[in-house]
Order: sequence, then structure tokens, then C-alpha cells
Amino acid sequence: MKYIGIDPGITGAIAIINGQEIKLIDSPFVQIKTKKKPDVAGYYQILKQYTQNSTAIVEEVHAMPGQGGVSGFNFGTAFGIWIGILAALEIPYELVSPQKWKRQMGVRGDKDESRTVALQLFPHLASELNLKKHHNRADVLLMAEYSKRRFSIDG
Repeated sequence: MKYIGIDPGITGAIAIINGQEIKLIDSPFVQIKTKKKPDVAGYYQILKQYTQNSTAIVEEVHAMPGQGGVSGFNFGTAFGIWIGILAALEIPYELVSPQKWKRQMGVRGDKDESRTVALQLFPHLASELNLKKHHNRADVLLMAEYSKRRFSIDG
């Protein structure tokens, strides 16, 4: 079974746990002048390899207070694209709130705590989680592991 974790933000990431193999991929985007836009074809290229025996967790996120209308709309667009591609490829997915997966994975603090917990569980991935900006990679890795643990218990 392959377990996929997706942070749907424009600067999000994707993790795939497939047995002992783990892939961490920063979300692809296209730069249009000064704006980052979702790379729809890039999203598709990543996920099309995982249509068999896969399940995905997508972080269920919402617009944040104080977030402008344009950035909220762009965020929602990226979220919708991920959901659409998962549905089109028939990859089962579940929306999980950050509070739920973080509680189950022992993440209690700020964004950087995800990196700390991920490094404790996956020390061999230190080179891919070594920068503060890699907190999104840590998040999706923990979401994929959350799915794996849950599926193992339920299955």
C-alpha cells in the first residue's frame, strides 16, 4: 500500500510512503511575473504514478483570518486542483484537519515542531528536512505516516 500526504498550499509538499521507500516532493508551481500559481500538470504527473493501491490524506485547511481575498482564492484553487486530480485518478482520499493528525502524531507546538517529530521518526531523511522552510515536507510526511498507522489499525 502507498500512503500519500498532501499539503495543498501553493508552497506545500507531497509525501509518499511505499514500504521502505519515502519520497518528499515540494509542490510544483509556475511563476507568472511575481505570482506563484499551481502547476496543474505537475500535480498530475506526481500523482498519476500512484493510482494503484494508494490512499491519500489531504490537509483540510481553510482561509485564515486576515488573509486577503486574492490569496484565499488562490489557496482554495490549489486545494480544489489536488482534490480534482485525486478524484480523476480514482485515488481514495480523506480530508483531515491539522489538529487531528498533529494530535495523533505528537506534534504539539509550532510549525518547526513537525520537523522535530519527523526527524525523530525518520532520521535518515535529515538532509531533506534540515531547513526551517522544510516544515511543509515534515507535515506531509507525518500525514502519510498517520494514514499508514491508521490504515494498519483499521485494515
